[in-house]
Amino acid sequence: MMVMNNFKLFKLFLSFLYSFIYLFIFTLIYSCDFSSKINSDILEAQKYFHKQDYINSVKHYEDILKRDPPASIKAKIYFQLGELYSIHLGKYKEGVKYFLALKEEKDDPSWMLKVEDRIGDINYTFLRDYKSAISNYSKLIKFVPIPDKHDMYEFRLAKSFMESGKLDMAQIHFQNILNAKKHEFHIEATFELGLLYYEMKNWDNALKYWDRYIEIEKRKDKVAWVKFLMANTYETLEKLEEAYELYYSILGEYPNTEVLKERLKAIYNRKLKRRR
Repeated sequence: MMVMNNFKLFKLFLSFLYSFIYLFIFTLIYSCDFSSKINSDILEAQKYFHKQDYINSVKHYEDILKRDPPASIKAKIYFQLGELYSIHLGKYKEGVKYFLALKEEKDDPSWMLKVEDRIGDINYTFLRDYKSAISNYSKLIKFVPIPDKHDMYEFRLAKSFMESGKLDMAQIHFQNILNAKKHEFHIEATFELGLLYYEMKNWDNALKYWDRYIEIEKRKDKVAWVKFLMANTYETLEKLEEAYELYYSILGEYPNTEVLKERLKAIYNRKLKRRR
């Protein structure tokens, strides 16, 4: 009787064991099949991308996301969709949506730098959402180790403050750039400080920084443009001799010769009136 009971228990054990093995094999096959299908669809999405059929590439990537793939694959797809929408389809807000999804999915510093960089560029360059760009670049300049694009981030942060009308903050950050040794955007920051003071109607400081700028800028077209602004500022200050000399000095270099001739004629007439 006892042997019989042991035999029944053994059969029950075998039954459970076979069920477990069957379930394990089924799960393994299903998992492999699921993984294989995802990999196949990723290759298909990439194939459309290389054909520059970005709409179908997006469709395939979004279909994969609906199947809730592993986190590592999901992160890469979020990034790819962010790139596709923002760079290739010009749908910047859709691109930002996927980059933000990636930020929530991954807490890895290398991903965070890459994603914050992309979102910052979209906000600054394309959406001109300078308030959001301030948030992006404020984070980017604090990354450790210092990113390769640190100088650009710092310049864009200062410029975003300026475009947002926060001139005091812009002034601080532009000045920090000028105080830094061998900053990549030293020349640009010198010009922007002149422009900032011009907007503040602080004419003397505007002229001071622009005077420095034309000494260090190598491009003739940019120098001609700033000399035009300086001449205009001198006109505002009623310093007609200085204005006339600067306008005259850029004849043949400033693209709009007619405007220069009009300014020179206007100053000449004003000088004649003064003499009378």
